[in-house]
Amino acid sequence: MKKAPKQSPKTSQPAEKRPHDAKTTPAMQRAARKVFKFAAFLLLTLLLQGLDLPWRLLAVATGLASAVYGVMALISAWKSGLRGLTIPAVAVGTLMSVLMAVSTLLAVFIWDIEMDYKDCKDGAITVSATEQCEASYKSAVEQWRSDLESKAGLKP
Repeated sequence: MKKAPKQSPKTSQPAEKRPHDAKTTPAMQRAARKVFKFAAFLLLTLLLQGLDLPWRLLAVATGLASAVYGVMALISAWKSGLRGLTIPAVAVGTLMSVLMAVSTLLAVFIWDIEMDYKDCKDGAITVSATEQCEASYKSAVEQWRSDLESKAGLKP
């Protein structure tokens, strides 16, 4: 006796013939690998963001690599026919990686302030000492911004 094909519970079509069960092509597999590499670089960038300077600067390189792989993954996913949330997710992640790389690179301009803050936090034992470090950091950044605005002629 011949076995009947497995029926889908929602449709009367056999499971093998449903239209949404598309076969993966080699192009889709290549696109998926690029998306995976992009996600790995993006995760590495996120992890490196949490480190202290100078190690945090590695996030610039991984962020730029993530952006490059993101663009490659977007192009490859579009051409291969991958649909769903893959393309919007990679697009948002690519933008996020560029923003993280730029924000980390901007820390170079306040390197001295960042290093003083790190040294202060390393020596802070109590909560009040930590709060003093944060207050000192905020005032130093505000002073730097104010000096920059006055040099640029933005402040009267």
